[in-house]
Amino acid sequence: MKEKMVSMLLIGFLTALIFSCSVVYAIPSINAKVMTLKFLEDVVGVNMANYQVVSFNASTARMPDSPHYQTNIKVMISNATNQLEALITLVDAKMWTYSLQGEFRNSNLTLWDRLKVAYKSLASYQKFVGTLDYNRMLGVLSTAMETKNQQIEDEEFALNIQYTENCSTLYDYMESTVIRFARKVNGYKLPGDYFVMSFSKDGWLTRIVDNTIFYVATTVVNVSMEQAISKALPYAETYARSHGQKVNAVNATFEFTRDIGCVRGDNFAIYPQWKVWITFDKANEENVFGYAVMIWADNGEVYHHGPQGYRNPPASESVDSHLLWLVAVTAIIFPVSVAYMVRARRRKR
Repeated sequence: MKEKMVSMLLIGFLTALIFSCSVVYAIPSINAKVMTLKFLEDVVGVNMANYQVVSFNASTARMPDSPHYQTNIKVMISNATNQLEALITLVDAKMWTYSLQGEFRNSNLTLWDRLKVAYKSLASYQKFVGTLDYNRMLGVLSTAMETKNQQIEDEEFALNIQYTENCSTLYDYMESTVIRFARKVNGYKLPGDYFVMSFSKDGWLTRIVDNTIFYVATTVVNVSMEQAISKALPYAETYARSHGQKVNAVNATFEFTRDIGCVRGDNFAIYPQWKVWITFDKANEENVFGYAVMIWADNGEVYHHGPQGYRNPPASESVDSHLLWLVAVTAIIFPVSVAYMVRARRRKR
């Protein structure tokens, strides 16, 4: 009987551990090399018959504090006159980011020439990933091309096109044209970029950031602004009283944000929230001047709160002052950092 009880407790512990951050996704089974070369040919437009693979590396691991798996791919290809290096990141075998490194040159392509290339690349990308989720973005991009307008907005998307005509820096050559889509839900823009494509001066597709992997879990709002403020004020007032301060102003902002800390089970899920920012009449001895409270707008749960300001470090620290708290949880952060390192070779495409 005792052994049975121990076994049951062990099973319960393991089950809780496994489901501590929602259901862990299965390790994706993919042929990374075949997929990568197909992507380069179909979407980027590389004629792989003219290139050879110099090196290929791929690794998959579970993402920290997440139920998802990330695959990092690095491939180098070359021919007699050109060498390119592509970096690709997959999440659960779905494309997340892509970047291309190489040497890029000047060209006579106009912005509208590049947008034709962009439209073709996006259509090819849609076929590559095998979903119709990009149809609306194709429609918005088509409208921009027809109207010669670099900013288009409808009920679902906002498009912004950045174009550098006279390139003067390495970055300009690599990202001469940047196409950014922001997604809107119930009239509110989701923070960050929903989908990004960039093209070099000579027409290479140099970057993709596909944040369609982040999904809106619910649009239900059961908490009003007044209720959110009512929930938040006691936290700030308690702190203020203990530090000889008074509440000076209160501001509440509705927004959508990612479950970054995996509080609700999936840090790729997006939920509505109220961000309540409370300022005090003065800064206290720790240079705290305000208080932030984050409340899920669908279930009313306060999932983060804390004082905001600066503090003076101990005398042993060499830095005069530094941030005590940053309101990093107030924005949807799509952590994609693309490092571009271009080799100094005089090569042709």
